[in-house]
Amino acid sequence: MLADWGIEEDEPKGLGNYPVKTGVVNKKEGMKMKWVTREHPKTDRIACPWLIKKFIVPDAEILYVPREQVVEVARREGGKSFDCEGADYGHREGKCTFEVLIEDYGVQDEALQYMARIVHGADVRADRDI
Repeated sequence: MLADWGIEEDEPKGLGNYPVKTGVVNKKEGMKMKWVTREHPKTDRIACPWLIKKFIVPDAEILYVPREQVVEVARREGGKSFDCEGADYGHREGKCTFEVLIEDYGVQDEALQYMARIVHGADVRADRDI
C-alpha cells in the first residue's frame, strides 16, 4: 500500500505513519551509535532517548553517566552527547533538547509537534503554563 506512494515498507515512520528523515550513523560499521546523557533521567532525558531510537537512529545505544563525564564519554565512544552543559544537543533558543533534536534532524510529524509542546512544558519550569 505504501509502495503506491513511493515509500519503502521498511522506511522509518512517524507517529502519523509518515516517513521521517533519519540521522547520524556510527562510522564504525557494525557498531551502534552511542548517545550519552546525564544519569537520573527526568523529562527531557526520558523523552529524547525514545525520540532518538524511534525517529533518528533506531539502533542507538543510550548511556547514562555522571554529569561531569557526559561530554568526555561521548567523545571517547564516538557518540553524541545530549541534555547536558557542553553537549552536542541541549536547550537552545528557548527550546528543550527534545525540540532541538526534532529541528536538527528534520523530523516532520504533526503528532511529534504536539508531543514536543508537552515535553517542553514539563521540562522548562518557566514555561509550565504553555
